[in-house]
Amino acid sequence: MRNWKTCCQRLRETLARTLEREGVTVETVSCRGAIFAHYERRERLDQLYELERKGAKHLSANIARHGRRELEERLVSVVERLPGDGVILLVDTAFVYPIERYIPPVAKVDDVAEATVATELGEYVVTTPIERALADLW
Repeated sequence: MRNWKTCCQRLRETLARTLEREGVTVETVSCRGAIFAHYERRERLDQLYELERKGAKHLSANIARHGRRELEERLVSVVERLPGDGVILLVDTAFVYPIERYIPPVAKVDDVAEATVATELGEYVVTTPIERALADLW
């Protein structure tokens, strides 16, 4: 069984190469780190973790607001670099998925049962809940 992450990366790379061969500019924007970038720049990650530990009620909204701004800045920066029309691939979208959720146990590496694979792909590939989380940012 192939690693799903590797498969997704290969498909994305193939799409990008195909578009570029057709003369379409392709840029990639990663969601990785977007949620915490604001706090890292201000050297306030420790304060954020302390607020989380204390169960601050406003914390989720605060993190989402700053995460949204960070992603907007990343996207606008890429749009401004494009020489005209182009495609922006938004990757690592699982990193904007809400943190406050139950994370079920991960399947074992050698577990290739169809039901297990379907469950894992549904949890870790861009799915309706992740798309909703992205939509909630905007």
